[in-house]
Amino acid sequence: MPAPLAATRIAKEQSAIDEIDGWLAQLDVKLRDALLVDDNDDEVAQLDADIAAQKRKREHHKLRIDSLRAREVLEQKATAAKQKSELIGRIEAKIDELRKAVVAFQKAQAEAIKHHRRWQDLAVEVAVAWPWGPNHQTAAGFDLDEVNRDTRHELCRIGSGQLLHAGQLQRPSFPGGLNPKLELLHNPGAITPLLDTIDQRHGLAKRVLRASLPVTEPEMEKAS
Repeated sequence: MPAPLAATRIAKEQSAIDEIDGWLAQLDVKLRDALLVDDNDDEVAQLDADIAAQKRKREHHKLRIDSLRAREVLEQKATAAKQKSELIGRIEAKIDELRKAVVAFQKAQAEAIKHHRRWQDLAVEVAVAWPWGPNHQTAAGFDLDEVNRDTRHELCRIGSGQLLHAGQLQRPSFPGGLNPKLELLHNPGAITPLLDTIDQRHGLAKRVLRASLPVTEPEMEKAS
């Protein structure tokens, strides 16, 4: 039974009880008056019967109110249990969705590590393929420490913590990030993107390589 309907019925039953209480008060007065009259047994008996009938009706209304309230409590508990069950279902579904996100993250992380290791391997291969010298090798990013440093800078650029929902929630930073400059601590988005850094490093490496080539002079055209 919907709560408003139960409340309406309870109010109706209580109104009936109040009305009966009014009748009982009047009957009590009539009974007292009848008892003062001699040879009035029939009226007294009728008043007793009327009072008893009204009291039974009052008790019926009271029992109905008790039953309605008991049913209302049971229905409220059932509704609360249903709502709780639905909430649990939504939370469990969200947990399952969260697990899917972790599965996707795990796969992406494994793929990222595979590419990162390939990056490291190629950096080592290029480092030993030419006598760079320590400064050029470091500047070109062929040192494994530089690979890790570039990686951490990029993690800081794209994974720094942020405020969500008007500052109500602070999202923590992705682990492992490193801001390259003190002045960028509060502006990680200004960190140079990884690919731009790599292009700068590799541009330097290629200039070093080409600088080692012998200078060739163009042949003079022979006079005809």
